[in-house]
Amino acid sequence: SRLLGWSMTKSWLHTLVGIAIKNEFLPQGLDTKMELPEWSDERSEMTLRQMLRMSDGLNFDEYYVPGADAPNMLFVEPTVSMNGKIESRKNGKGCFQYSSHTTNLISRYLKYVFEKKGRELDYLTFPTEYFFKPLGMDSAVLETDPAGVFIGSSFGWATARDWGRFGMLYLADGIWNGERLLPEGWVNFTSTPTVTSKGWYGAQFWLGPKERPPQEDPNRVKRCDDIFPSRKNPDRSWLHRAFPEGAFAASGFEEQQVIIFPKANSVVVRLGQTKEVVVNNRFFWNKTDFYSKVLNSLL
Repeated sequence: SRLLGWSMTKSWLHTLVGIAIKNEFLPQGLDTKMELPEWSDERSEMTLRQMLRMSDGLNFDEYYVPGADAPNMLFVEPTVSMNGKIESRKNGKGCFQYSSHTTNLISRYLKYVFEKKGRELDYLTFPTEYFFKPLGMDSAVLETDPAGVFIGSSFGWATARDWGRFGMLYLADGIWNGERLLPEGWVNFTSTPTVTSKGWYGAQFWLGPKERPPQEDPNRVKRCDDIFPSRKNPDRSWLHRAFPEGAFAASGFEEQQVIIFPKANSVVVRLGQTKEVVVNNRFFWNKTDFYSKVLNSLL
């Protein structure tokens, strides 16, 4: 059965960007500027590199309650790009701020790239022809919004085996059946910590600890926390207790995970919807303990 990946889909969108760069749809690569027609201000100077690292500084908070930015984007707005109405937050550029909207803006930009070439229909077939088919991900489906923009933040569906195939592409450094699908160095870029993310985030993937932890400027991290208070909730420090060194993961809202673990030459897929519940200081499911035991058993 196809199962929803929620935010694991962000990592699919990231993969599509890598494939687009590899196939020269984006000749400027990660330095491509986000020159969307909806933007006529400093936002059009942002690069794909900044967007993939969620360091764009846009004024979007990732809360999941009625009326908040994220559910409004997914279920109220006519398009997940929100027609470019999300402005920059003052002094926010360069601060890591996890945002589903950022991923969907990248998806909107990819659509715009195809539109400029008169190939809008090719945008709709791009994931299937360049990503899903080569990997044999026959079950994979990526939904669009009413405007035809892939909802890269949230609505990717696949069977467990096909989510696993996706993980195997990253385990193999972007090579599938002897053919390089992702640019040289893409997996390293993906799994390198983003500045001010406290080492928890790379590029559209969450990270376990590194052999050499990044040296963050605590004053800069605090400044970003003050600019984006929602950065502090939820606390993602559990990732470095749960994941062994070098592991990185596509992660979904309801604890869906595709965990790439290079040291064990393994990919772990979890598609359960178990929420961590604590009653009277007792864990009914302790995700840190669960992932730590599963992953360390592979060594």
